[in-house]
Formats: sequence, structure tokens, C-alpha cells
Amino acid sequence: MKKEAFRFNDLRDIQIGYGRIIWAESLDYRGRNPNYVGRNLLAGWVLPGGERTQDKDIAERAAMAIDDQFQRKQKY
Repeated sequence: MKKEAFRFNDLRDIQIGYGRIIWAESLDYRGRNPNYVGRNLLAGWVLPGGERTQDKDIAERAAMAIDDQFQRKQKY
């Protein structure tokens, strides 16, 4: 694996099979996406699509769903 793949490496990251949900610290977003400019992003697990949650159960279910999708694609 490339070194860049480990850029997000926090003990709170969740890995279930092939599903991975990372933990990110809070951020005062000043990027280019107009949907987020000026919006503070709280620390939490980053779900697919960029939404964040501080609920570990939700993050674990998201990681399981990613793994399920990957496993289904491997069958074909």
C-alpha cells in the first residue's frame, strides 16, 4: 500500500472487513464547496458523502454496509 493510504490513521478509525470509516478532528471549513463554506464540522466519524457523526453505532453500521457492498461485488 502507498504511504498516502495511511494519512488518516487514528485509533478511533473503524475497520470492518473492507469497510473503513475514519475519525476526523473538528474543522472550520473554508474550502471551495459552497455547501460547506463557513460551516464548522465537528469532530467525529466521516460517513460516506462527508457527513459526520459522533455515534459509534452509526459509524460501525456504515462500515458494515461498505463491507457488504464490496462482498456482493466480489461474487460476480
